[in-house]
Amino acid sequence: MPIDVSAILTQFSNFGATGDFIRVDDSTNTGQAIGQIQVSNASAIATSVSVFVVDASRVNFPTDPFDFNLFSAGSSAGSTLSGVTVDSNSAHRVRLTAVVTGDVTGDVTVGEVFSLRSLSGHLRGNVEATKSEDPNDRDDDAIQFIFAQDGLGVPDSTKTISATGTNGTIKKILGRTQV
Repeated sequence: MPIDVSAILTQFSNFGATGDFIRVDDSTNTGQAIGQIQVSNASAIATSVSVFVVDASRVNFPTDPFDFNLFSAGSSAGSTLSGVTVDSNSAHRVRLTAVVTGDVTGDVTVGEVFSLRSLSGHLRGNVEATKSEDPNDRDDDAIQFIFAQDGLGVPDSTKTISATGTNGTIKKILGRTQV
């Protein structure tokens, strides 16, 4: 699922300046898988983008990465998520919140992982947050919160969770670590 930020900016020049976000969900509410999300920005305009992968009933991007309302199956965007990638223009500007009932099957590479939750599955891919210093940003951590009910890096224990960039810190990761 490609997300073209430059096309969005053509239609909405102030996008991202007022707390706007891009929602991705299973609009049929049948628990379908969410494919790989690919964020690109070919424009010269540097804008931050929040990607919100949750059920359509959630109308606001969360302000608390530990929001327990996001732990219910009703908050899930779908059954699985095949990963998230960004291009070099967006690498440190994409902020992700995602909730699925099952596995996160692919790699997740974004600027900030605000909240990534696998409610009853595994985190099977690598996770990398490449957040850079932003003087307007209140959150210092590149990874705010990751939760995987059934395990991190399962069944391949070589998978990594890393935070790089000038704000390369991790706040909290929860889940089983055995393989």
